[in-house]
Amino acid sequence: MVRLAKSKRGISPLIATVLLIAFSVALGTMIMNWSHDVLNPPGDDYSCDAINVGIRLSEGMPIICILRDISTIKVVLENQGEMPFDFIDYSVIDTNTPDLFDGRITEGIEVGRLTNEEISYTLQDDSSLQISFVPGFKTSEGERICTEKKIVYDNIPQCVT
Repeated sequence: MVRLAKSKRGISPLIATVLLIAFSVALGTMIMNWSHDVLNPPGDDYSCDAINVGIRLSEGMPIICILRDISTIKVVLENQGEMPFDFIDYSVIDTNTPDLFDGRITEGIEVGRLTNEEISYTLQDDSSLQISFVPGFKTSEGERICTEKKIVYDNIPQCVT
């Protein structure tokens, strides 16, 4: 027993230094990864490149129509992108006059999901309407509207009842 106590030796200073450096690098990596997640929430990783809104097709025709007697446009929108979006801004425009009606669909749409919308508008002449949809999302700095992803639809057919 006495001989074991005398033959006990510590680790060499070189190995101790290597272990301390490895521990410091591992701890620093963990802190940097954690701080990135805290400072950049998931919503801030969004990009307009990954967002795309479209009008759903049925038998090759877009599902959109107008009910002129009650000034309503019915449309089925689809998230065709790679990321969900939080809202869709729309504009109903009378192409014969400078009349414009804006609004927002505040219900977000997950990837691959659909939303059935009835958009009411107040325009004097609705004989030649055009509607545009622009998706957007919220970030920690505010809202990001993806104007480059705007879709425009005109020649809206009358709904068949």
